[in-house]
Amino acid sequence: MGKILEALASDQLCAAALDYKGSKEYKAAREASCILEQKLLEKLPEGGRELLAGYGDAQAEEHMLYTNHMFAKGFRLGVLLMLETITESGDFFLPKQEKA
Repeated sequence: MGKILEALASDQLCAAALDYKGSKEYKAAREASCILEQKLLEKLPEGGRELLAGYGDAQAEEHMLYTNHMFAKGFRLGVLLMLETITESGDFFLPKQEKA
């Protein structure tokens, strides 16, 4: 069995980055998000802070479900491309010769 299939079968495959550092653009967007969140938290009463935390959790869950769906959809597209490649590969084989 191939290394990737073996890792997948034994639940050892990790497709997510363990330590995502991000690009300059990502870091800038993340910093802006954190600054805005802090400013918002300072202006909200305690009940509003709890609502904002719940809203953030719900947004994260929605995003995770969407990205999982898009990953699976992309994976299926890759499989379809591979199947098309394999099924059209008959021209690589020599024709069968009839036995005399």
